[in-house]
Amino acid sequence: MLKKASLLIHVESFDANYAQYTRLSISTKIPQYMAAGKPILGYGPEELASMQHIRIAGAGVVWSDQNELEHQLNRLIETETKLNEYASNGFNYAKQFHSKEYNLKRLIETMKRYSL
Repeated sequence: MLKKASLLIHVESFDANYAQYTRLSISTKIPQYMAAGKPILGYGPEELASMQHIRIAGAGVVWSDQNELEHQLNRLIETETKLNEYASNGFNYAKQFHSKEYNLKRLIETMKRYSL
């Protein structure tokens, strides 16, 4: 189903009560979106880890201003080259950093580092 989409949207709450619980977590949807090879529009507080992850991966754009959202979304949709770049960046990032092999290696290295 994700493959049929032109753009995938990830939304986080602006409510401070929710943001305090999500500020350090990355939704499992984000690696799925990246692996699908689709650009991501992140809408939520920029300081949240999920929004920073999208930006660091170069997998899409992040907006936190509701007044700009419609304008920026229209501008983004009209820029197919940039959408393709975001999609490719996200796919490559997921392949490199969200693979089973990569994360298993990191887990083993961390366990060795902290074992007695």
